[in-house]
Amino acid sequence: MLLGDERKWQGFLKSAEEASAVCFVSADEYLLATHAFRLTQHLQELWEDSEITRIAGEDFTLEEAVLAAGTISFFATKRIIRIDRLQPSSLSDKDMKEFCELLHDTENAVFIVTLLCKNKKDTTGKKFKQLEDAVKLTGCWQELSAPGGGDLKAMAKQMAKSLGASLEDAAAQELTERTGGDLYLLSNEIAKLAAGAEY
Repeated sequence: MLLGDERKWQGFLKSAEEASAVCFVSADEYLLATHAFRLTQHLQELWEDSEITRIAGEDFTLEEAVLAAGTISFFATKRIIRIDRLQPSSLSDKDMKEFCELLHDTENAVFIVTLLCKNKKDTTGKKFKQLEDAVKLTGCWQELSAPGGGDLKAMAKQMAKSLGASLEDAAAQELTERTGGDLYLLSNEIAKLAAGAEY
């Protein structure tokens, strides 16, 4: 879990700055959304004049990805292409092959891809493996697992800290137990408490 460990996250960001593709894989939607958002935000701050394109994975077409990556810009404008919840199995063999080639051949662009994998079957297909191999050659492949126990409590405290608030151990424990490990619910409850305490 990257965001819970600031040192690892900073090291990951350094690698991502040089990548042409970054892929986050998880069964947890909150982890995917949070990591992709934080990385996108970081790259936008790093590349002030960057252009961002968001593509819903359910509606993904190769043509849209090629258009978003664009051609070489005279001004070397960086492009950030976010593809949320891509479904590799829904792509044709030809489109997957060409998409993997695009990840290698793109100039001045970085693809940030999230894959929601709810079960083992989602991670064993040929196209999934093809995408994994392609991303690992050009960038960063990061699998994210939901935290539990002490890690979940630490994450709750980190969520509060990011809102300018602090959370005592006992309160963090109580919140994680009451939300049952649901990170979206935990995040919402901490946001309400932080607002109530005027941050």
